[in-house]
Amino acid sequence: MVRAGRRAGTAALLVFGCVAALVSPVAAARAAKAPPAKWDPRILELVRFVEKSRGLEFEHPIPVEFLADAAFEKEVVSDDTDLTKADRALGRRYSGDLRALGLVGPDFDFNAASNALDAQGIVGFYDQDTKKMVIRGQDLDDTDVRVTVVHELTHALQDQHFGLTRLQDATKSSGEDLALTTLVEGDAVWVEEDYVATLPQAEQDAYYAAAGSTGGDSPGGSAGATPEVGSVADVSPILERFFSAPYDLGYWFVDYLRAHGLRAGGHRTGGSTKGVDRALRHPPPSDEQVLDPVAFLEHEHPSAPRAPKLEAGETKRGRSDQLGVLTLYFLLASRLDPRTALAAVTGWKGDTYVGFARDDQPCIRAAITTDDPREAKELAGALEQWGTKGPAGAASVERNGADVELDACARAETALPTTQTLDDASIALGSRYLNYGQFEANDGLSRRDVRCLADLYSTDLELTEIFNTTQPEDATPEQEALIEQRMLEYADACGLEVTA
Repeated sequence: MVRAGRRAGTAALLVFGCVAALVSPVAAARAAKAPPAKWDPRILELVRFVEKSRGLEFEHPIPVEFLADAAFEKEVVSDDTDLTKADRALGRRYSGDLRALGLVGPDFDFNAASNALDAQGIVGFYDQDTKKMVIRGQDLDDTDVRVTVVHELTHALQDQHFGLTRLQDATKSSGEDLALTTLVEGDAVWVEEDYVATLPQAEQDAYYAAAGSTGGDSPGGSAGATPEVGSVADVSPILERFFSAPYDLGYWFVDYLRAHGLRAGGHRTGGSTKGVDRALRHPPPSDEQVLDPVAFLEHEHPSAPRAPKLEAGETKRGRSDQLGVLTLYFLLASRLDPRTALAAVTGWKGDTYVGFARDDQPCIRAAITTDDPREAKELAGALEQWGTKGPAGAASVERNGADVELDACARAETALPTTQTLDDASIALGSRYLNYGQFEANDGLSRRDVRCLADLYSTDLELTEIFNTTQPEDATPEQEALIEQRMLEYADACGLEVTA
């Protein structure tokens, strides 16, 4: 069953193309019934808000069902008896892939972790098969329930105008699937944030506080940050980051689509949905385009290399797949600083990986192609540095021209990435769009100059802390001096001149 759902501070799970919140193992696909003649009067005001915010009108009403917690969890959570043999095999495969990359430990269970996040995180969903919206809650008194209704109504509106199932069925790779999901979720998050902004300030503050955030420039808080799911024994920090990625990145991507090209006095005015509509008609072909404004604006298309060959004594696990830019970025950022990780993946052009077993340990071999040999050298260098920070012999890297090959196997002694490390990496991705938009207003800079500056500022954790916590007029002399120093330093690094 294909579903687009809203989570309390997290998003649809995307790990190597597996969309757990969009593909539910709980119930078999069911045909949609005839739509109701009228909207549920309880949500009519929210329907009109979504139409206005999104710039589209519903073709017809949809049914909505409000369920208490226990009944709702039966809809979204599966137990072992619900899983097919294929479900279990896929869970083992993804668990092995994440273990091979040193992102989870030997006891990690992909299916159990997905269930844990579903049970605690999903607040509502729109079912693309039945064309019905299901909400956790009994009424609209709670702010989060109303925000959820707005989010899910946006999915229903997308479905009626663009056909979500048709779009999803048309994806041909994991990266394309991730890009579509990020666009779909980001559109819904933008509308829900637009709704929250209409609420009284006290209600906004209470809403963000309940979500584990203080609010700020992005949904749920500082740039790219997302409220935590909570302490779930089966869930690793990297899984929470994959869950939240389509929401976090999607918001900034859609915000950029809405604002791009609309300027007033050098500043974005926002408000246009035409760019979002165009993107839904012709979704980005890879996750690179939703992470990198330059890749999107220049219509960079991926080129998948052939799957790497296995050697004697190696047993294939599942089909070949794509890691994609987001996975490579989090992989590198799990042991390296965000700046090194971001710079290394900027030259990505495509990849194909295969999972296999060697000496009873899960491994992967990935063939990665880049834009040119210089970019390949930078990526290979970062991967080698990443490998040296892990157990000896667990990873190896080879480079040939513009191509890079990575071999990685699980080791019990691997140190797993911390929540703080991955949060820093996530914040940099959100900040990238904010900084890109600000530097883009300078007509004297090329797109690649803008990206160079945006990437440096976004991966400077000291500046990010200042910008997220201090108003310009409140900056201390020491902070102002640091900002000026970095401005000169980064302009020089990007080959730009700074004039007084």
